[in-house]
Formats: sequence, structure tokens, C-alpha cells
Amino acid sequence: MRKQTTSARPAISCALPSCCARAPTLWCRPSPPILAPMKFWLWSLSRGVPIETLVQAPQATRDRVMTVLIGLLFRELFEFQLMQTDPNFANYRYQPTTGRVVLLDFGATREFSPLMADQFRRLMHAGFAGGREAMRASLLDIGFFAEDTAVHHQRLMLEMVEMSFEPLKRPGAFDFADNDLALRMRDAGHALGADRDFWHIPPMDTLFMQRKFAGVYMLATRLKARVDLRAVLDSCL
Repeated sequence: MRKQTTSARPAISCALPSCCARAPTLWCRPSPPILAPMKFWLWSLSRGVPIETLVQAPQATRDRVMTVLIGLLFRELFEFQLMQTDPNFANYRYQPTTGRVVLLDFGATREFSPLMADQFRRLMHAGFAGGREAMRASLLDIGFFAEDTAVHHQRLMLEMVEMSFEPLKRPGAFDFADNDLALRMRDAGHALGADRDFWHIPPMDTLFMQRKFAGVYMLATRLKARVDLRAVLDSCL
């Protein structure tokens, strides 16, 4: 049990734990409101093991846990429009006795607009359909680049997004341990970033969301999970 001292700011709360109540395989430790001066809040005690220790767990357990977390990620974007954006592995724990994933620390939670959720939903549909012009329109709408961005920079961005769709379009389970997608994405990102003529910065909410997606991908790779990503995403769109 931990005690947190607080500032003099007005009381606020995070709605993500109530959202997670809709998923029986998840448990969110309640976050304290920020209280008036001279007050304190006692957090509940949540037992569990670090999520990284699941590297020794059976394949089926690792697959199930990452299916739950990836499903939560998509629901945060498309359903809740509220995302805990800190990718730190320490924000997750696992309860072997219950099989539940425990979510901790909602300090980096960001609320997304319904418009942003719709923009990414359109991008997903365009990516599955394979229409480059529709994808370009979606990326432009989101703010990944501008109308005056050089054509070759737009092309590089489109190629990176098409790469990111590869595991989503693949039938069956995607093996996070047996692919070179992260390396190819890294190389493409370095090539784009090394071009000093490309300076466009996407909206801040998009950057925070990308950070969370990257963190979940890294965790799935660490656990060598196999997840049917298309099935998970279809249930959220």
C-alpha cells in the first residue's frame, strides 16, 4: 500500500479504470484523485508478478496476455477514446492465480477526440482495402504530413504505414518473435529523419499514441507472443 501526497489543484479523476471494468481479464488499480491541501490518499494493494516474467510462461499464456493488451490498446483508441500512453512495462503486472492483467499508474492518460478515433478508423479501412490514395487522404487528414510536403516524403511515409499494416493483414496469428518488421520500420524511419528537408511534426496526441503502440509491440516481441491481430482489430472497429 502506498501513500501519495497531493497538491492544491482541484480534484480530478481518471475514467480508464471504469472502462476496463468491461473487460474481465483486466484489473485496474484505482487511481487517487488529486485532493485539497493537507490531504492524502491510500492506494489499494495489488498483487502480481512483473509482466516481463511471462517470458518463461507457456506459449498459450503469453499469447492470451498479449491478445488482451492489444485488444485494450485498440479499445482505448476506438471505443474509450482514452489511453494510458506510458509504454513502461512496469505499468503492467500479471496475476498467475486469476489469469488477469493488472494495470497500474494512469498519470499519462490522454483523452482523444471522437474525430481522431474516426480518422484512424478510416485509415484502418483504407489500409485493409489497399487503396494508396485513400491512405494518403487519411494520413493527410490526421496530420502525418501536409499538402505541401514533398511528394517523395509523402511516398516514404506511405510505405512505412503500409509496412505497419503487414501484420494486420496477415491471416492467422502474427509471430512477434519471427519477423523483421521492427528493423525495417526503424531503417525507414531513420531514412526519413535523416532527410533535413523533412520537418513536419504530427499532432501531439498522435505522437503519444504512437509511443504506446511501439511499447506494446516491444512487449509482445519480448514475450515472443503470437496474436491474430486482424481478429482483435475487427472486434474493435
